[in-house]
Formats: sequence, structure tokens, C-alpha cells
Amino acid sequence: MADTPVLVTPTRLRDFIVDALAAMKMPRPAAEITADLMVTGSPRVPRAPGPGATLAADAGAHRQLREIARPR
Repeated sequence: MADTPVLVTPTRLRDFIVDALAAMKMPRPAAEITADLMVTGSPRVPRAPGPGATLAADAGAHRQLREIARPR
């Protein structure tokens, strides 16, 4: 018998990811940005090759994440 798929709203998925990342000691602001990118990012858009390559659409969020993660 096939398993019944589990459907969740984007908001609940984002909240779950934030809580999971925070439980792994990621700072909450960084966890929120990461969760936003994971939930709203398009899996159909191919990523540029190479380490550190990002999509232009994600550049602003990556700058925010780097700012939060920067050692003080």
C-alpha cells in the first residue's frame, strides 16, 4: 500500500526548518534567512558551477547572511 503524502504549508515548513537549525546552535537570524532560502528558492533553476557561486536573485540574502555570520 502506498504511503499517504504529507502536505505542509510553506509557513509551517519554514518554522520547522528555523527551529531545527536553531536547535543545532545556528543563530536565529541566520536560521531564518537560511529557512527562507530553502523554502522559497526554486529547485528548477540550475546553480552556477564552482564553489561559492550564487544566483543573482539570492545575492541580497547571501550578503545579509554573511553580515550576520561575520565575527565581531
